[in-house]
Amino acid sequence: MERPGKWCEATVFRCFEEEEVEVILGIPISCNPGRDSWTWNYDKKGCFSVKSAYKVALNLKNAEEASSSLGSHPCWKKLWQLNLPNKYNSADVVSGVFPKTLVADRSVCNVDAAVTHGSGKCGIGIIFRDVSGMIVDSAALIFRGVFSVEVAEARVIFEGLSMAVSYGLFPLQVELDSLGVVDLCNEKTFTNGDLVNIIADILEFVSYYSVISIAHVP
Repeated sequence: MERPGKWCEATVFRCFEEEEVEVILGIPISCNPGRDSWTWNYDKKGCFSVKSAYKVALNLKNAEEASSSLGSHPCWKKLWQLNLPNKYNSADVVSGVFPKTLVADRSVCNVDAAVTHGSGKCGIGIIFRDVSGMIVDSAALIFRGVFSVEVAEARVIFEGLSMAVSYGLFPLQVELDSLGVVDLCNEKTFTNGDLVNIIADILEFVSYYSVISIAHVP
């Protein structure tokens, strides 16, 4: 590790092929040493089940059948028959990315993450607002690695909390649009998958600084 919770990219690049590097850098690691454990890669919670194994087998079968647009798989027929506009207004697509909810007694940290599949990169954005709604700080960061959307959303929470500690921006409410990750951070659900380490680090922040809340904002 380069520093707690960060891969030493130079070492990873020196020891592995580029495709392997992207996968490794996308694995979140904890700030604290912990024991390795087995997880099932095809389930968000990391738990094996016959149902999840059946889905993997079915997806592999469907991928093989749908690999050509000339194949008989019904998804292609449905795709070409869809009545869709030929373009979108980018302003409409990105509007409202950062919510502006105000909390009377604390600062607000709006966070969001974007994963471009195939690029081997993940981008995150962080905005801090005071109780009046004024922007007091912000950050935009890019990380190398193959990230799932959930890992990227958890990563941006962790980075936002790290910034808040550095700047003393407490009490603080972190807001994002990923309900699944918010539920994990509030311990409404659990995971044994690739999110387990970074969620543990977030929970340590929340436990140590009792003035942190994490909320879902659609």
